[in-house]
Amino acid sequence: MGRTGKGQRKAREQKRKKREQRKRLQRTKRAEASSWAARMQRAGRWPLRECQINSGFRESGLAQVIIAREGPASIAIGIFLVDLGCLGVKNCILDDELVRRDYDELVKKVTGREAFEPCDPALAVKVVQTGVRYAAELGFRPHADYGAAREVFGDIDPGLCPDEISCGRDGKPFYVEGPDDDVPEILRRLEERLGPDGFHDVCGPGQLPETFVEEGFPDENPIQSSGCGAG
Repeated sequence: MGRTGKGQRKAREQKRKKREQRKRLQRTKRAEASSWAARMQRAGRWPLRECQINSGFRESGLAQVIIAREGPASIAIGIFLVDLGCLGVKNCILDDELVRRDYDELVKKVTGREAFEPCDPALAVKVVQTGVRYAAELGFRPHADYGAAREVFGDIDPGLCPDEISCGRDGKPFYVEGPDDDVPEILRRLEERLGPDGFHDVCGPGQLPETFVEEGFPDENPIQSSGCGAG
């Protein structure tokens, strides 16, 4: 009995330490997110440098949006990988301390593998926000860095863009399975919300643009990175 009681106390102590570790990690992540949000909010007041979008986003349903601002001593950038078919913002790259050479290299990596074109800032923001709203309707949250990255929008008004941004395909969500997606969980949530015939499912692998991998930003889907809302 004595040994059993000691084992139970040890197990409880291990659980308590794990809970405290998780709480510390969550506090650290919240602090980092808050710091980045403040930095990008400041950068969102800088003059716009450029906005670009991949030319084939309407056909592919996968948009890559670049928004950059020129600061007094550095360049700020937000790059958004937007799945307009289902999951919304799957990934973000953000920085507010890029020097000209590093900025040029990053943009060259992003735009060097497919055609990009300059776009109106209102269109850039509208594409991102439309993808986020559509995913939210399906119960999916954007990438964990989106809250900070979106501060680069500043005072850009997406309401000034007259273009319609289509989501899904043929009136249904269009899910392309990604290599790092929690596919069973995503499919379960879609079936729970829409029924087995309420969406299109294309077996992967859906490819993450190589720039996001090279820059050290893994393809974190909404289930893995930030949870998934139910409503």
